[in-house]
Amino acid sequence: MKNYGLILLIKFFWYTISPFNDKDFHYRVKNILLILCFIFLFGALQIFNRFFLNLDNLFFPKFKNIKIDNPFFILGIPRSGTTFLHKNLSYDKKNFTTCSLQEMIFAPSIIQKLTFKTLLRLDIIIGSPIQKIIKFFENFIFKNINDAHESSLDSPEEDFLLLLPYSACFLLIFLFPFKEIWNFAFFNKSIGVQSRKEILKLYKRMIQRHMYVYGNNKKYLSKNASFSSWIFDLKKNFPDMNVVYCIRKPSKAVPSINSVMKKGWNTLNISMKRKKLDDKVLEMMTHYYESAALYNRKMKRENFTVVKMCNIQNKLVHVIEYLYSKSNINYDDNYKTFIKHESLKSKDYISKHTYKENQTDILSNLLHLESHYKELKAFDDIK
Repeated sequence: MKNYGLILLIKFFWYTISPFNDKDFHYRVKNILLILCFIFLFGALQIFNRFFLNLDNLFFPKFKNIKIDNPFFILGIPRSGTTFLHKNLSYDKKNFTTCSLQEMIFAPSIIQKLTFKTLLRLDIIIGSPIQKIIKFFENFIFKNINDAHESSLDSPEEDFLLLLPYSACFLLIFLFPFKEIWNFAFFNKSIGVQSRKEILKLYKRMIQRHMYVYGNNKKYLSKNASFSSWIFDLKKNFPDMNVVYCIRKPSKAVPSINSVMKKGWNTLNISMKRKKLDDKVLEMMTHYYESAALYNRKMKRENFTVVKMCNIQNKLVHVIEYLYSKSNINYDDNYKTFIKHESLKSKDYISKHTYKENQTDILSNLLHLESHYKELKAFDDIK
């Protein structure tokens, strides 16, 4: 499994240039060179990161003894408010620690994290010139996706990205829409038992590295909509985990994620047949709703909380108060004031992400998802 990532990159290189590629999608000619450059740079970065990850075992072997007690996993249907809830919980620095985008991409090892912290302190001392340069480039890099998913290098992000050194990250689907990456969306169906164990072990080690540097008696906070199909495997590895599961009406969620994925591929000049995309997204979303409903039936309710998207947006204070009370977390007065302010802003928030909601060819296939949604909605305790 440890060499799986490099093997996949070699496969992706061949898939990209092969004339016998999947006929349901293709890279536009002008973009093939860009994708090949990315494969080379991405591969070089992951070899670099893997080198330092191995050094952690030599210089910081005790990180493997770090306990991850009562971690918080924000899961849910894609486009159901997981990012917004994650961002607001991450502001509570006294209780939670979570991974930033820049940490997961450029500093996954303990050595890199400690170096990064030192450089950040020095940068602040001299007036933050490096951060200003980074912000300038961020505006260019993220301008095409911020309408649908607001991002920055220092913002909390899906820690699926911790598995980038092993290419076991579903978010790579935007660059490589191949079966090997689609399989991670159907984790408990398409990935073998032994491979799942190895991937979860790697994931746990990456969290332990983060906790070694940033933990300091805090709870680990994770957000991954794509982890819906990982939920039973996560439970085996984190038996005392708290799951907050965000839901949204299928008639809203499916067209929204369909639009996001289509926009991502269009931005990268990757063309996929519409019917193929619609079918794949519907299959993925069906699996997510079914996985959540099954987990809800089998597991104890005290560590599983269902939250509707409309409540995250309109009743943020009540949602967080309920989560803190249920998990016996101290609700700091300063953080409470901050959340009240954020709650007022969220009520007036209008997403810049526009898409067609009434796509009859998609909506006609959603009736079987409504039953799972209604089952989960019945367990939303936020009134």
